[in-house]
Amino acid sequence: MQSGAGARAFQNARLQKKFKKQAEAIITAANTAYGQGRYAEAEALCGQILNELPEHFSALHLLGLCAFSGQRFEVAIQALSRAVAVDARSALALSDLGATHFALGQYDDARASLEKAIALKPNFPMALANLGNALLHLNRVAQAIEMYDRAINLKPDYVDALCNRGLAELALQHFDRAKQSFDRTLLF
Repeated sequence: MQSGAGARAFQNARLQKKFKKQAEAIITAANTAYGQGRYAEAEALCGQILNELPEHFSALHLLGLCAFSGQRFEVAIQALSRAVAVDARSALALSDLGATHFALGQYDDARASLEKAIALKPNFPMALANLGNALLHLNRVAQAIEMYDRAINLKPDYVDALCNRGLAELALQHFDRAKQSFDRTLLF
């Protein structure tokens, strides 16, 4: 009886290894579909992978991005949370999770995810700017400006960070600084 169980385990391990190889080709096709805006196709391909390999980080992450692109934010939260559970050191997945929380108006959750992303990758302009957005919505305006400044220092032509910095300066009634930020956005 044990040899039968051992043989099944061996066979299952061989099938898993074979599917892992196939998964790489499938995730490449899914990334191509996503890049071309074919989100349903990308999701279906991710689903194929996740049926066999439920902890496949890239498939979970891409599934979350597809759901986000389709404005299905709750589905995106689920997929991205699972991706982060598989790889808690992925600054990109944490940043995407933060952006999704932000889209749902969950600003404290967005802040927490984005702070983790920045702790892993301090020079991540998009995460810095998105953290600034979350802080601005939490009425932590001075901290938001600090995040925008860090993002702009890393990427001087970051129009979104410049514009949002201007909005934050307006909130503090720093009209000259706001004008400077807005004027700079017009250069790009």
